[in-house]
Amino acid sequence: MVRPVRSLIPAGLIFLALIAAGGVAAVFLRTPKSTEPTETDARAGLRAHPARQVSFYAGKDFEKAPLERRIFEAPPELLDLLTKDNASFGFAAVPKRAELSQEFMENFELAIEGMPAAVRSWVAEKLVGVFVVSDLGSTAFTDSLVENGAEARKGILVLDATVLSQS
Repeated sequence: MVRPVRSLIPAGLIFLALIAAGGVAAVFLRTPKSTEPTETDARAGLRAHPARQVSFYAGKDFEKAPLERRIFEAPPELLDLLTKDNASFGFAAVPKRAELSQEFMENFELAIEGMPAAVRSWVAEKLVGVFVVSDLGSTAFTDSLVENGAEARKGILVLDATVLSQS
């Protein structure tokens, strides 16, 4: 028996939000380090990408939205970062902008509201935004942002709406 997609999405988003919170926690709780490229860090060039900078998101006021409404269509700069990140790992997927449906937004809001208050509060301080794409090459992507040459204690989460909508 196939369950309706609508009933699957909130559970999937809750699961992803909790996993992302764990991954984001690991990123945000470690000691910030310099982001200067080294010979051993072949991907260091991506650290300077505009979509990895706190200032890029601050200029667009993403964080001013309440956490349950902090879900957005991905800006072109983020799509560029995702494409370059995929290429750096040898993945052929080229993420594309996805329209954010009302149903997806409602399900996201339900997922956030289902989180424990302490977790929700902590994530609200650290998560700049959740961005929706299609053809990501995976279900989700998380990344820490850079501020003044060092990793900031803030991050982003990218979800592939197409993958999450499949039953």
